[in-house]
Amino acid sequence: MTRSVWLTVIGAFVAFVLAWKAIVVVTGLPVYILPAPELVGGRFAEAWLDGTVWPHFLTTMVEIAIGFTVGTVLGLIAGYGLARSALFERLASPYLVAAQAVPILVFAPLFVVWFGSGLLSKVVICSLIVFFPVAIATMVGIRSVDPRLLELGRSLRATKRQILTTLEIPAALPNIFGGLRVGVTLAVVGAVVAEWTGASKGLAVLINLARGSLFDIPLMFATILTIALVGIRSVDARLLELGRSLRATRRQVLLTLEVPAALPNIFGGLRVGVTLAVVGAVVGEWAGASKGLAVLINLARGSLFDTPLMFATLATIALVGVALYLVVVGVEHRLIGVR
Repeated sequence: MTRSVWLTVIGAFVAFVLAWKAIVVVTGLPVYILPAPELVGGRFAEAWLDGTVWPHFLTTMVEIAIGFTVGTVLGLIAGYGLARSALFERLASPYLVAAQAVPILVFAPLFVVWFGSGLLSKVVICSLIVFFPVAIATMVGIRSVDPRLLELGRSLRATKRQILTTLEIPAALPNIFGGLRVGVTLAVVGAVVAEWTGASKGLAVLINLARGSLFDIPLMFATILTIALVGIRSVDARLLELGRSLRATRRQVLLTLEVPAALPNIFGGLRVGVTLAVVGAVVGEWAGASKGLAVLINLARGSLFDTPLMFATLATIALVGVALYLVVVGVEHRLIGVR
């Protein structure tokens, strides 16, 4: 990062802290609702120095590291299969999207029952939440490789392994790393969700302790800050330069060069985004709603105690996710085709 970028980041952080402080001063909110930034900063330093955070931090980092690694490896393999095998894509895509559309929060208690409350259930949850964006990014990246390069490699009698390592992977790396950027932040979310379902150590456990028995709101904010810190150009520049040399306007460069070149990546993001929209709606209903599929799940597993209804509702959520995903795929096929 350049000096100007660092200055921008620091400036934005200072502005955020000043706005936070202003809200506390103007509204006069008590500490148990919104503590002042200096109070959270002091508690953050104190919790690290006295060893309160360290064991929980290590536990969460181990879950993130293993879960992210497993999810990435599986996502890379599945993404390559989706890109190069039409049969595999037809068979696997609906199930992958259905699994992604159902919030992991629903399955987390089941994973604890199936795999225990130890490290394994946390790794499974982290891996699943990382898997989808990495798989989609890999698929988009492999499909974006110029077919003429592949044909050239075959004409030179390159083996499949040589084509993979010298043509496909290097060309797909920008997309893959875009997926990894999303995946590594989702790994943090997965670890926190997994710890909430049942754990003895971890940053999510510390948050529960801080807001519960300890009633230490500054410590809770300090732990959230720690989690945030843990989580903290695909268009060919020569094409843009060519467009400028031909005296194309900014609008012409945008419509004829930038947008067409970026469409595969945009639709890759839309594939992930449309399923996350379903997840967001369900989680939002869990936070508080009188109607909705998430409310029906809570009723089915609670007062109604109707497990078949709960699974039927989960299937409905999955079908909604699959349907929206297929709409995006259909639009993508019409606009840019499938290689």
